[in-house]
Amino acid sequence: MSTIDEDGINEELVDSESYSPLYKRGLEEKTLDLLASEVYLLEQWSDVPEDKAQEQHDRIMNQWIDLGCSGRHPYHIAALKHTYPPPTDIQRTTVLSPWRTPQERQAALILTSQTSRLWLRTNYSPGHNPLSALDENEKDLITGAENNTLIFNDPSLYDFSKDWFNVLLRIPELLDSYHGPKNGPLHSVILRTFEEPEIEVTDPKVADEADSYRDLEHASITGCLWVQDKTSTRTGKVLLVWVDDLGKVIRCNRMTTREIVDAGGMFAFGDGRELDGPMWERAQFGEDYGWE
Repeated sequence: MSTIDEDGINEELVDSESYSPLYKRGLEEKTLDLLASEVYLLEQWSDVPEDKAQEQHDRIMNQWIDLGCSGRHPYHIAALKHTYPPPTDIQRTTVLSPWRTPQERQAALILTSQTSRLWLRTNYSPGHNPLSALDENEKDLITGAENNTLIFNDPSLYDFSKDWFNVLLRIPELLDSYHGPKNGPLHSVILRTFEEPEIEVTDPKVADEADSYRDLEHASITGCLWVQDKTSTRTGKVLLVWVDDLGKVIRCNRMTTREIVDAGGMFAFGDGRELDGPMWERAQFGEDYGWE
């Protein structure tokens, strides 16, 4: 039986695998103030000269990412229950507002409250532009959000060259966007059920070990995004990237525009079917994952 605590939070949902339903309810009822990353940012912030503010933003967000699901868990609970010191007007104008643009803040809200995928363009050289081949309905389908909210296509902000990881310093909610922010302690328990330290997986032809490792990969996914990079400009293919709670790439798959639209259709079901077919099986392992 679920219970409602003094803050109006359904404890059954707090104890569930994902906090996404609670964040979504908060958005609908307009009760959300700070997101978890913002609670942490203000907690860690110290007064610095204005020209050092960006450096401090980046350092604190790197710390936030390194906390992983378990370390971020208390801050999600604090954000949901409003058990954090209310931000002052000065904190809002000097710390929170300069950190990210209104579109980035809106994207963070969407990524926290529903399963969505950011489209990040990191290269603006002449050549193929896969984004221009998509109509508005296809963009909505691919990202899981309307009105281009999750389409990041601004050379003044996102010309990251090869390092798409930089976007996580502004929208770390990407790492909690795959079926919503995870319950950190529960997520750790789930991962441990798939890990067998005494068995070294060396041969992908061994069916049981392969299935076990595949399950571990799937359970490790906490975020997913599209990256339109330098290779996309040359080939017209966009990179679909699945990441874990530390921002490490689990797998990635470079896809044509037609394949991207088809993938959007699979994502729309919301049941993880995109992980059961060629789109996942043909994807390359990230450096920290794989059989080697």
